[in-house]
Amino acid sequence: MSVGPRYLRKRSSDATTSTNVDNEYPEYPEARYLKSHKKADLNVTGLREKKLLALIIWLSVLLVLALILLICNIMIINVLQMSHYGMKAFKIYSYENEKTHEEESIVHFTAQKSYFEEVTVESGRVFGPKNSRFTLQGSRVIVGQPTEPSTKLLLQDGKCRFENTDQFLVLSSTNSKTLFSAQHPLVSIDNKIKQLSASHIITNKVRSPVNEKLLIDAENVVIRGNEGIEIESRVFNVTADTIISFNTSSDGNIHLGGRYIYFGSQRKTLSMSSSPALSASVEAFRLCVCKTSVGKAKLFLVNGNRQCMAPGSLCK
Repeated sequence: MSVGPRYLRKRSSDATTSTNVDNEYPEYPEARYLKSHKKADLNVTGLREKKLLALIIWLSVLLVLALILLICNIMIINVLQMSHYGMKAFKIYSYENEKTHEEESIVHFTAQKSYFEEVTVESGRVFGPKNSRFTLQGSRVIVGQPTEPSTKLLLQDGKCRFENTDQFLVLSSTNSKTLFSAQHPLVSIDNKIKQLSASHIITNKVRSPVNEKLLIDAENVVIRGNEGIEIESRVFNVTADTIISFNTSSDGNIHLGGRYIYFGSQRKTLSMSSSPALSASVEAFRLCVCKTSVGKAKLFLVNGNRQCMAPGSLCK
């Protein structure tokens, strides 16, 4: 015999007399769990009391910091006069290269003086203002790659030196013509340059154009050569206010050749003694020359108040 589900109906009379509807049927454990879980969800949902107050305080602090940063950025922009091109003395823009016809970026410093600890330029070119002098100053200026051992140009103590290189070229900016080569150090000076000044010049030859004078003027002129000095000209004139000296090594010699050779001073002359005994005191010597029988000339010295008379055995 099968038994089906049974349904319990509440009588209408009981509904009118009973005041507690929930007590009509027995409570099951599942129903009690649902009620307690629903109350716990109501307590967890959202922030209450101290947690909500801490969140509001933290958001207020972030708002104050954001306002301070905004004010600082506005002040920096106003002080530096910044725009989408850069700053007042610092601008960044692009230009078209006339040679490559490519667009390149350029950094333009418009201030009269700029101070940098280190400048790295990818193109390797630094331009100064147009139609004005570009001055680069520093106790030690290094132009080149920072890595070792790369070629560098060192400027220090008034000297220019290349490091880690055996050859360098100086090219013209207009036609890329070689103006100077370290392996072939020949420098030609343009006709417009009439004067060259330097404290120290090291060269193997100095010459002037044909039929033009070469003048060396200084307080002290020292011409020195490790393997000798050769001077050739139509007329060679050396004038000094104090002294002219020719110094050689122990085994060296001085050779003077020409149609006429003059030694003397136009400002000072040596007076001849009128005494028969030639007793006048002159603290100088007279340089004399005589011709030998084989056609060679010899130099000899006499006292400053004597005639140039050589002994017979000297000029044979």
